[in-house]
Amino acid sequence: MKPLKGIVIGMLGVLLLCSVSNAQTDTWQEGVSDEGTYMYGAVANANGDVFGEFCYYASRMCLWQMAVETSCTDNATAPVLANTETGTAVLTVQCDGKLKTGSYRYKYNWKDLESAIKGSKTLGIAMALNANGFKVYRFSLDGYLAAQSKLETKFFGSLPPAKPAAKPAAEVL
Repeated sequence: MKPLKGIVIGMLGVLLLCSVSNAQTDTWQEGVSDEGTYMYGAVANANGDVFGEFCYYASRMCLWQMAVETSCTDNATAPVLANTETGTAVLTVQCDGKLKTGSYRYKYNWKDLESAIKGSKTLGIAMALNANGFKVYRFSLDGYLAAQSKLETKFFGSLPPAKPAAKPAAEVL
């Protein structure tokens, strides 16, 4: 079983993997990347697939991502079927490329995803395969609300205030 922090960093294509001795599969964890460029709240399933929210300092934004073995083409979008105890929803994912771990990273529209998982303890994502089949990835959502709240509070609290936009030297009013 790979440590979650190592999977998350590998998921984001970082050259060096690190380990956390107390990491457990299906346990949501929060952390900061070794290079300090992002924070995360994520979970790894028993197969080492990763699902979570990642907040990037450069863009000052958070987004939901998953890293799985189903291949994709950079920037391509595809529908997926999300299934939880509270219902089923069709979501769109965008491919964010192949990672050094061999997995492929997918990004979600955060509003659609958060609406789909609200109040649930598990998430199943069905992705279409090229050979007329589907691959289903399952993740525990138990603890994600606490991890997400902690992550967003720490992340947005750590951002320096945005610089006000400079006024143009001349403008017509």
